[in-house]
Amino acid sequence: MQKFIFINPNTSSDTDFQGKKTSIPPEGLCLLAAVIRENGYEPKIIDAETLSLSYKDIINILLQEKPDYIGLTSTTVNIYSTAELAKKIKQEIPNIPIILGGPHITIEPKKTMEEFDSIDIGVIGEAEITLIELLEAYKTNKQLNKVKGIIFKNNGNIIQTLPNKIIEDLDSLPLPAWDLLPEIKKYYKQSVARAERKPSMSLMTSRGCPGKCIFCVQNQKLRKYSAERLIFIVKYLIEKYNIKSLEINDDNFVVFRDRLVKFCNQIIEEKIDITWSCMSRVNHIDREILTLMKKAGCRRIAFGIESGSQEILDFEKKGITIEQIRKAVTLTHEVGIKVTGYFILGHPLETKETIKQTIDFALELPLDDY
Repeated sequence: MQKFIFINPNTSSDTDFQGKKTSIPPEGLCLLAAVIRENGYEPKIIDAETLSLSYKDIINILLQEKPDYIGLTSTTVNIYSTAELAKKIKQEIPNIPIILGGPHITIEPKKTMEEFDSIDIGVIGEAEITLIELLEAYKTNKQLNKVKGIIFKNNGNIIQTLPNKIIEDLDSLPLPAWDLLPEIKKYYKQSVARAERKPSMSLMTSRGCPGKCIFCVQNQKLRKYSAERLIFIVKYLIEKYNIKSLEINDDNFVVFRDRLVKFCNQIIEEKIDITWSCMSRVNHIDREILTLMKKAGCRRIAFGIESGSQEILDFEKKGITIEQIRKAVTLTHEVGIKVTGYFILGHPLETKETIKQTIDFALELPLDDY
């Protein structure tokens, strides 16, 4: 059985952003590990970020495990330390394909491959289907240019294939392979602002967003777990890991209103012991749904407010108004759900005046944190 090791790199380069660490399970890697396990491969996960592993630590593990493939994930924030890790792996284990996935390679595929020699293949976008097809191509010596959704190097040339299809039915995916991680209760700590009880877990329950914001890459077809699947996962996490609170990381959990109502009602009816937080657009909530969410254990909602300038909101196609923001935040606060506001400074068209408008607006709103 071929072995595939996924690595969640540690942010250790001087060029990376160094912020206060809150460690959450790398759900994307866990899901990919579960998918390839279903298809006859042996996955392992090295969560170097959570375990604070050095490059040397990681390479020692790889030398011991002797994988057939190595997969890295990276955001733009940690792309340089990820590339440095790939370089050091290549120096020690030159013949193992290094595959990079994640947001950065998806947004800048050609530039990333040009800049970092140590990356052999990039997976663009959703990886569950593409990764299996890529591994099967390796196994059968199929030409890589026949695999959709990748970018790779061939004799000094960079070749990008056509996009792969997306997964329409998220319920068809296996449970993420959380069992391959270090002990969840011991090593993973959610943001205090979102997880009021411990142990806690983060979960992505949908993909895509109906918004058209020009600064975001999530403007794709909306897909979701069903309410039944979502409740099943919640019960599994409670039974298996004694999870008490859930951080739902969807860009807009509230957009699927029918599912949300079913989810909340089932939690209430079955008295499921879970509290949770989520994110929403300000134009998708009202008092009725907020009251139900509160009763079902919702303790916090984060809204993407972005700016206190209507001009900037319009330019960035946010699709909301200052008055909608004010109303949503106030209403959520009145219902008794804590409110987080997400803001961005430095938009196109930004001026000292618009920055001041944003700061004044943030201070005016009844927010619990920013």
